Amino acid sequence: MNRHFRDAQYYARRTAEEVATGIREELEPVTERVRERVDREDTDEPTGVRDRAREQARGVRQRI
Repeated sequence: MNRHFRDAQYYARRTAEEVATGIREELEPVTERVRERVDREDTDEPTGVRDRAREQARGVRQRI
């Protein structure tokens, strides 16, 4: 019976690895597009949520 559990664990691990590989392959074009767009943007404007929050916090500090 222990052998059956080891076999099931092996196949579950293999399935998870194959799913992860498949997802990476399917998302590769999207990842490449995002990387290209991020590399193209060389502006000084805040682009992310975190950057916008920092800018707002600086504005509040200056007003206080």
